Amino acid sequence: MLEPDPGTTVSMFSQISAGLYPIFGGEGQIVGPMDVPEIYPQWFGASGSRNSVIGAIGKNANLLKLQNKLDFRNGEYVSIPDTAPCRAAAPAKLQAAVKGPAGKAVYNYIVVALDDTGGISAPATIAVNNAPAAITPSNAVVLTWSPAANAAAYAVYGRTAGSARLLARVQQTTWTDRGAGVRSDAPAVPAQLPAPGSFVARIVGGGGTTELTLSASAPLAVNKFIEHDDTLPIKRALTAAGTTGKLVFAPGNYPIWDTIGVQTAALAGNGSVNLLFKPYAPYDLKPCLEILNANTVFSGINVGSGRETYSLNAPTWADPALFGGQYYDMFVTGSCGIRIVGSGRPSFHEVRTSSLKVGVLLDNDVGHLYFYNCMLSGLVGVYCSRNTGDYYFESCDITGVFCGLMLGVKSVSNHSGGFGAQLHRVHMGFSPFSIYQVIDDADLYASVNSVSGLSCIFNTVQHEQIGEAAIKLLPKSESNMIVTGGFGLSWSSYQYATPRQGWQFALPDSLLPAAQRQQYAVWLGTLGNSDIPRGSVTGNLFASAAPGALGAARIEKLATTSDLEGLSLDASLIVSKEPFAELSLNPATLLRDRTLRAFNPVVRGNLLQNPESPASYKLVGGTLNASANAPVPVPGVFREELGPMPVILQFTPAPNAALCQLQINLAVASYPSSSIPLSLSLWVYSASQSGINVRLNATGSVGTAAAVDKRAYYSQTVYPRGSWSKITGIDNTPTDQSVVYSFVSLELPRDRPTYFAGLMLSEGPLAAFSPRYHIAADDDVELVRPGDGLVLTSPGGNRFRLTVNDQGQISISPVN
Repeated sequence: MLEPDPGTTVSMFSQISAGLYPIFGGEGQIVGPMDVPEIYPQWFGASGSRNSVIGAIGKNANLLKLQNKLDFRNGEYVSIPDTAPCRAAAPAKLQAAVKGPAGKAVYNYIVVALDDTGGISAPATIAVNNAPAAITPSNAVVLTWSPAANAAAYAVYGRTAGSARLLARVQQTTWTDRGAGVRSDAPAVPAQLPAPGSFVARIVGGGGTTELTLSASAPLAVNKFIEHDDTLPIKRALTAAGTTGKLVFAPGNYPIWDTIGVQTAALAGNGSVNLLFKPYAPYDLKPCLEILNANTVFSGINVGSGRETYSLNAPTWADPALFGGQYYDMFVTGSCGIRIVGSGRPSFHEVRTSSLKVGVLLDNDVGHLYFYNCMLSGLVGVYCSRNTGDYYFESCDITGVFCGLMLGVKSVSNHSGGFGAQLHRVHMGFSPFSIYQVIDDADLYASVNSVSGLSCIFNTVQHEQIGEAAIKLLPKSESNMIVTGGFGLSWSSYQYATPRQGWQFALPDSLLPAAQRQQYAVWLGTLGNSDIPRGSVTGNLFASAAPGALGAARIEKLATTSDLEGLSLDASLIVSKEPFAELSLNPATLLRDRTLRAFNPVVRGNLLQNPESPASYKLVGGTLNASANAPVPVPGVFREELGPMPVILQFTPAPNAALCQLQINLAVASYPSSSIPLSLSLWVYSASQSGINVRLNATGSVGTAAAVDKRAYYSQTVYPRGSWSKITGIDNTPTDQSVVYSFVSLELPRDRPTYFAGLMLSEGPLAAFSPRYHIAADDDVELVRPGDGLVLTSPGGNRFRLTVNDQGQISISPVN
């Protein structure tokens, strides 16, 4: 065995022929490049074993006695807990500030430092006497302190003096309390502070027996479980591999207690390889492997946790108070498997993650990361913390106890958060959410009008056994996406047994009651420039059958024309859209969208005279009244077109009537025909088997008092037969430009009542319904160019402009 002394560096350029056992020891460094195709961490003392056994060692002694000999061999490293006094100093200058309005509540906080062996320092304490009664993300408590010597991380406890429990573990010297609940199962402050950490030493004698001689003496005496520690051997093997070598793991379970930086050309597993991360000094998202400025090719490894567990059966990993606002702070502190930082562009082949808070953390500066045939899981499978785009996933499974993919809002490269990627033949789901967006920078989100959402190509991406929603983005998000092949959506049951059985992935009751679950399959903010056609392979989006389901998709705003047929538009809610943005390239859908009030808050006038009043109609063979209730429920699009409280008129035929007819005049005495077509629409219902005929009638010629021409220039008959039907049509403008229009007539069944609503005659193409002759608006009307005014015409034909000055005073001036 080559054992360089401390401070010594040995350069190895020769070929090596050795098995999977230690050949390098000592405290010095071994550097390459070695003349070997593969380097193994076993050469440097890695065990590949997760076995543990009770062992005893005396104070200032180097003889470790084991209950059983197990597989501890010479050259390997052991970890002995509570044996090394803490080297970290206590945090100094602990201060607190209230963000937002101060209050009178008193909260107590304790901050300790952790050294690199898990030792815990003496505490720093502070009482905040002006805290708000209820801490929220916008009314929070901000703690700061000075860096402590030899600190690898910090732990924050609170909020009640004498019973403080762990709130967070962080790497920075600041933490903001945004109101997450104090978990009853969170660790309490250690009874004795400072507290010792673990002692790590190399086995130099007695390997394979119950008495091991160590390379150093333990500072304290203990009798506890002893474990392997493969951290240092793997780090030394990577140093020997350099930036051009290849590190290969033989089958085994490798305990890793600290972050391992990777800059080698390749890192591979040969068989079943599990890297088990259980850091001595944990902090949020501390990585097992960190790839910095390297283009490493990873293959055949599994990265998991030796300590953390996450389960829907025990959902203590999320705080209900912050869940509703989609704040990242709702999650407990936890580790991540692989973090990519810097300018490197690594690729991953057949890599797995599990049992960690985050499987893969996308945090690099240049994007361009590639994943093939990977299975990425954890509480969250993949977290895009810094969206630098151009991510590529092919033939992967991405899932998690909470969600498969999580994106945030942090500012990077002139945009805030989001996720830009291509996903091809990717399986998602088997979790409450496939894709979920969090507010991981609360101050930024509160200060901006929009953040980035999804900028993705989804090619045959399947969302299977969804417990809550396939995609849930923030309302301020802006997305554009292409979906080919469909969504492959399937819903998990909205309920679950305790404990859960089979595929039950609904959110726990503590986060969302059953009556509110599975409202929409997809939640988007603003959407534009998107192509989501009908699913040709795996089907369209569709609504859940849960009692709380509201539809297939909810989109806060459609910004530009997009093909959204794959969202099942009839079952989706689009809250608003830009005036010229269309939901589909399908002519039928385009026609429908022009009639929705939500999309057309400013509507043209109705040429008919007060069509919602029974008094406006001339009746033949029956009576007409406003109906309090529809005979059958109206379809959703009915209310989208006519508003939440439409006026429904009921015509009741007289007994033995020979003719049942309604006639309503135009608002002007005679409307001259022109090159502009007229459009007519209404909703009708009748249980009769007879038809309903509607006509637009011309009754005379310009300048002619007598009705010399009674032709119907528009005529259509429909047969509702027990359901609501919509009649639409556009008049083919007559060639005789002298014709005038006077009334619309409806011929109705004689055996059953007829119900109708939304009778509209307007210029041009079909328009959203308005009962008024003049232009109407559901919202404020704004003239956006400064200085413009409103021009009105008096009964005598004089025109006047109304304008406003900077003091809000209105002035009226004549217009020539």
